[in-house]
Amino acid sequence: YIFKNINLFYFKMKITIIGAGYVGVNTCHNIAIKDIVDDIVLVDINDTVKGKVIDLMQSKFIHNFKTNIHSISDDNYDKCSNSDIIIITCGIARKPGMTREELFTTNYKIVKGVIDKLLQISPNSIFIIVSNPMDKILQMLNNNTNISKNALIGMGNILDTSRFKYHIYQELLNHNMEPSMNITAEVIGLHTDKDMIPLINYAKVDKVFVKGIFTKDILDKIVQDTKNGGATITNLMGTSACYSPAASVTELVECIIHDSKKVLSCSTLLNGEYGIHNKCIGVPVIIGKTGIEKIMNYDLNNEELLKLQK
Repeated sequence: YIFKNINLFYFKMKITIIGAGYVGVNTCHNIAIKDIVDDIVLVDINDTVKGKVIDLMQSKFIHNFKTNIHSISDDNYDKCSNSDIIIITCGIARKPGMTREELFTTNYKIVKGVIDKLLQISPNSIFIIVSNPMDKILQMLNNNTNISKNALIGMGNILDTSRFKYHIYQELLNHNMEPSMNITAEVIGLHTDKDMIPLINYAKVDKVFVKGIFTKDILDKIVQDTKNGGATITNLMGTSACYSPAASVTELVECIIHDSKKVLSCSTLLNGEYGIHNKCIGVPVIIGKTGIEKIMNYDLNNEELLKLQK
């Protein structure tokens, strides 16, 4: 949509969020508060989405955001047409004791059905996949849709990286060290408890390598706590995390909208990078207005590379 005002062209920006659970609603709220889009469409099969949208819109006059939020609770997706970004959070959440992989059969069927409908009315959208098991669903979508590789993005490693930084920060507090928000750290690999790879050798606090700050036992604990980050929250809450996943999606959306060219760890289809072929896995990528604009080739050591290729 283009509106002409004197010499100014104004492009309306629309985001659709599929799934009005805790992650979907918190993502909607975060993006609205940022005031970076014109419209958000929140979609769910449950009529409660209508009440959630009214509630969100009534916060508009406190937060003073211009974004308008709309709801869909049936199969008529017309409001989603020509969305710039579509965020997929639908499906069942894992319960205590469950792995992300156990969700695949149910969640892929839900996600694929929704995306098939959306492609009919919004074929040029960038799709952000949040539903688990994220990498496996992303792989199947790459294999079974015509969505371009750069427009299919798995969010998981952004969340894993934030958890990695949190555990580094917590160990600073635990050891009565000066806490710092200036933490450089990244997680690559699959968004699973077993196969994610916190790059502990490259992690820094205030430009100092953490390997020079903590003992090996503490470093090992940071890595293990990061890998168990999602399961820990699920066991405590009885359901999946929501605030940090929503914040992770919001960061990704901002990078796309602002064409930031920021490096984030995201799942994408590899075709030779890191010696991996036809597999979706989390690696550092440059994010811009077209989605994934470039895959970064980090100089991993042999142990890290073998774990990634496994």
